[in-house]
Amino acid sequence: MKKLCILIVLLVASTSLMSCSFSEMFFQKKIEQDPPQKIEETSSIKDVSFSFKVDSPIIYINDVPVELEVPVQEIDGRTMLPLSFFKDFCNMKNVAYDPKNEIITFSMPIDQSLIPTENIGFSEILPGVKNEWYTTEYNDPFIGNVSISIVVMDSFSGLKANELVALDDPLNQIPGETQQYTIAKVKVKLISLESTDNYPIDTSAISFLLPDDNELHKENIIKDLNSTMETVMREGQVIEFDVAVLAENDLAPILVFLNNSQSPIYISLK
Repeated sequence: MKKLCILIVLLVASTSLMSCSFSEMFFQKKIEQDPPQKIEETSSIKDVSFSFKVDSPIIYINDVPVELEVPVQEIDGRTMLPLSFFKDFCNMKNVAYDPKNEIITFSMPIDQSLIPTENIGFSEILPGVKNEWYTTEYNDPFIGNVSISIVVMDSFSGLKANELVALDDPLNQIPGETQQYTIAKVKVKLISLESTDNYPIDTSAISFLLPDDNELHKENIIKDLNSTMETVMREGQVIEFDVAVLAENDLAPILVFLNNSQSPIYISLK
């Protein structure tokens, strides 16, 4: 069986001998001592030097040569290393490839401060998660500045969701063999308004995207399921409603709140 040899882009353009230093490359390991002493943790983290040359399959780790599965390559002015290099030497784990969607997933230890957080929930690339409130502020041409929050409390998919949608209305679209409904329980809270004492909200405030950035067809979306979303909100008021969306079994829809505003909110229903 061929090993996964997918290349990951490094933002390096030179074809000459290159070296880089990575820190925090290894997991902390536990050193067990004889009872009754407690288990102590020591760190094996240290700086390790790497050097490599474009078109060569050899990489030097602390001046010790190690052969890669494929040579280092330069493509369109960018130097590339095989993903297996990071798996073997950077504590990358749980590496998986989804051939249908051409998506690679993995996990590895990194400095938590490097993880971007300010955009989570405000981009389809970094959608928010369930059970977290997300607040957006924008200017409405009729009612001025608006501050409003949303949370997806829960979502579920599959046979149970399909049955509930059919019970709600037998004329709702029937799932295909590879499709299923996802039902999401949503809460919206109006934080503040600038120039009026009420805020009209309706089903147009909700839309859906798929992870491949394609918008779902309207016939695949059922808004206001078993509840009433057509209302006028006042400051501090919270409304709750259910929405249902039909998608392929292996795709987790992304709920989009206030898509027409300057700062829409994106929440994954995964």
